[in-house]
Formats: sequence, C-alpha cells, structure tokens
Amino acid sequence: MFLKEKLTYLFPFLLWKKWWFREWLPKRIPASRSITLTQKSIFILPSREGYAFTVILLIVLLSAINYQNSLLFASFFLLSSLFIVSILHTFRNLDGLTLISGNVQPVFAGEEAFFTIVLQRNGDRTYEALRLGWNENMMKTVDITEKNEERVLVGFLTKQRGVINPGRLLVETNYPVGLLRAWTWIDLELSCLVYPSPVKMGAIPETFVSSDDGTQMNRFEGADDFSGLRKYQAGDSLRNVAWKNLARGHGLHTKEFVAYTDRKVWLDWETFGGMDKELRLSGICFWVTELSRTGDEYGLKLPNQEISIGRGEEHRNNCLKALALFD
Repeated sequence: MFLKEKLTYLFPFLLWKKWWFREWLPKRIPASRSITLTQKSIFILPSREGYAFTVILLIVLLSAINYQNSLLFASFFLLSSLFIVSILHTFRNLDGLTLISGNVQPVFAGEEAFFTIVLQRNGDRTYEALRLGWNENMMKTVDITEKNEERVLVGFLTKQRGVINPGRLLVETNYPVGLLRAWTWIDLELSCLVYPSPVKMGAIPETFVSSDDGTQMNRFEGADDFSGLRKYQAGDSLRNVAWKNLARGHGLHTKEFVAYTDRKVWLDWETFGGMDKELRLSGICFWVTELSRTGDEYGLKLPNQEISIGRGEEHRNNCLKALALFD
C-alpha cells in the first residue's frame, strides 16, 4: 500500500523519465524565460486521496443500486458534485499564472544553487499552496494572495563545474481539497555558473611567489614590525640599541625591524603536475579564494589563457569563471 501511495505521489517525476514524454513536452510547452500557464500547459489527475475517494463513490453507488436507498443516491450525487467542482478549482489554481526566470548567483560545485522564480498572478485571482522544484525532496511552497507577484528562491543541488541548466521546473498544486493534482513542467531557460569545488593543496610553493622582475621579494629591512635582535655593529643607530637587554647583562644588541611587501602570486596550471584535470582546477580554485581573502595580488595561467595579476572582487570572479569554463 505504501509503495502504491509513493508511486502516485511521484507520478509527475516518473512520467518525466519516459523518453517519449520528454520528446513530446518541448513541442507542447516550448522553452521561454516567461511562461503563462493555460489549458494547453496544465495536466490534471486525481491524487492518491482522489483515487480513494473515487473507490468510495463506486461503493456508495453500488450500495444505492443494490438497496434502492434514496439517501445513498443523494450522498453519491453530492459527493460526485464535490469531486467535479474540485476539478475546476484545482485547475484554476494554476490557470493564468505567469512564471518568469530571475537571477542566480554562481556557486561552487556541491553547493545548492538558488534560482529566483518570479510568480505573477492574473488579475485579482489568488493562487494558494503552489509547489515548485526540481526534486520531490526540495519542493518550495508559496501562496499569492495579496501581492501581484512573489519572488521565490528554488534550490537545485549542483554536482559539477560549468554552466548548468537544472531542466524543466515542476509546478504543482492539489488545492483546495486535495482530491486532484494539477501540474506542469516548464523550461524557463535557467542557467547557473558553477565553480570547481575548492580543495586545499597545502602551502603555496615558493615558485609561485615573485616580484615584478621574477625574483622573490617578500621581506625587506624597514621599520614596521619587530623582527629580533642581533649583535651591535659599529654605525648602528643608538635609537635601535636594546638598552633593556644590556641592563640585564645580555650584552649590546640592536633591534631589527622589517617590512613586508604584498605577495604577487602566479597560479600556474603546470605547477600542479601529476594531478588529473578536475583536481588541478579544484586546487587552483582554493588558492584563488584564499588569496582573495588575504588581499594578495595574484594572476592565473591556464593552457591557452592567462589573467594578469590583480586583486578585488571582479578579478576573483574572472579567475573563478575561467576555472569553471575551462576546457
């Protein structure tokens, strides 16, 4: 019994897996960034409660015929009228609804992408208990009763990098009494840029760090940070003498101070040799996010593509986009 209920509940998803249905549906409901639902694009069938209700109606009818009972006949016609009227109301809860594709922010592979779907109602008509989603376990429920439009964030779990299209969106309802389910599959031409999943590859190799002329230049003598003590040499400034150290009987020493330049890092494809393509991209992706966080300047070298050294949000996005679309 549980299996039958589950199959009934998942019927739209099971139907979508049929090859002939997937080939026929785009002809019936073409892809568009804005779709208004009509009789042509709405499907309706009894829910599992509706099928049970139909069985009860048949039992009442057979009993009424067998016993020639007027009360049973009246009950049958009353319940049948309720079922028929609910068909109209369930259909109208989708009819005239306009769905428009909205924005989506890029995510890393393995994260959930949230697509913005704009729902606009037809005139003063209200829409209640609408459910939207690509997976039966991640459906979003929304009502449109007062506002003319609602913006809904519908989640889709990403698995790999690149530009992904989540496919046709399921929109369904069993309002008002749950005896029927009206649904549709629509393609709003949605897409999302998915970056590689960041994977830490240890510390940045020294060959990554260089100055403008290609030589390492991360630390130099200055007056910013205390570095340590060294033995006093003739000509050292008396201001830098460690007098307290001398007073303790540790000899004459000079304080050393250093300053640090910003790192300029080249993230080079060839540096991650010996790894497969996706693991290389994940490793470079990690260092793009890490260097962006620390504020260091960095550039990206990929086969047939190079992004010069820079910093900032736009530079970060350009590098991550190049990794997402690589090859």
